[in-house]
Amino acid sequence: MPLPIAHAMIGLTTQYISTQNIAVFKQWKLAIVVILLANLPDIDVLAGLVFWGNGNAFHRGPTHSLVFALVMGYLISRACKRLSGIPDISFISSSLLILSHVLADLFFTSYPVSLFWPFGLIFAI
Repeated sequence: MPLPIAHAMIGLTTQYISTQNIAVFKQWKLAIVVILLANLPDIDVLAGLVFWGNGNAFHRGPTHSLVFALVMGYLISRACKRLSGIPDISFISSSLLILSHVLADLFFTSYPVSLFWPFGLIFAI
């Protein structure tokens, strides 16, 4: 599985390519938001640790899907517009950043992901 640092680098690259703006590397707040979004699907590891004591319990489930990327991309883009101090990130950019994580796991690992959840559910264990 790509490590969080790999997801962060893929996210920063995705943001740079999708916006054609080098500001992602000059604005530390934007870089932090991009890195968090690029690693957001792995929140399921934390949920597995909290509820089952096993980080793989829910890994690569619903958080690694197109639905999650679109819903969370929308919610985060709305939150960025309402909260001061957080860089404004568009729906498309935030969705692409989350989706970059899912696609990296899909193409660079041997474990499947639940890309089309709720029509199919797969866990990494």
